[in-house]
Amino acid sequence: ASEHTLARYVTKIVEIEGPIHVDEISRRLSRLWGYKRAGSRIRNCVVVVARQAIRANKIQSNSPESPDFLEGCQSTQRPTVRDRSGASSSLRAPDMLPPTELRHAILRAVEASIAISPGECAADVARMLGYKSTSAQLKACIEQQASALVDQGALALVAGDLRLP
Repeated sequence: ASEHTLARYVTKIVEIEGPIHVDEISRRLSRLWGYKRAGSRIRNCVVVVARQAIRANKIQSNSPESPDFLEGCQSTQRPTVRDRSGASSSLRAPDMLPPTELRHAILRAVEASIAISPGECAADVARMLGYKSTSAQLKACIEQQASALVDQGALALVAGDLRLP
């Protein structure tokens, strides 16, 4: 497919499903063209086209620290915390969870509990995301984002519990 056609598809996927990881976009496009998996050539093409779409202000990076997550340029509202209980395994992988979505879920968990330990927060966020159990990798991913929120001043860590500042 031409870069123009590929750019149209990438932009449409991002507008509908963003924030979404570049690897998941690659999987979607490879399935669209009848391939069973997305190899490095397909991923590289998607990355090139995504960078062009970002420069053309059609899509944007979800956050500076996670440039592989893309979203539409109209995404100014709070991210939706999406239930992944029925999603494919690729969308349930902890590294495919957009940091902004995790941070929003963490803030919701802290607001609901007033004060909550990082471990309990990880379990609550995992349930919001549709996970029945919290793997060590998922817990670490959630706790990393909670720590980032503390560093940014959006949360406070008081006596081992997360609280709103």
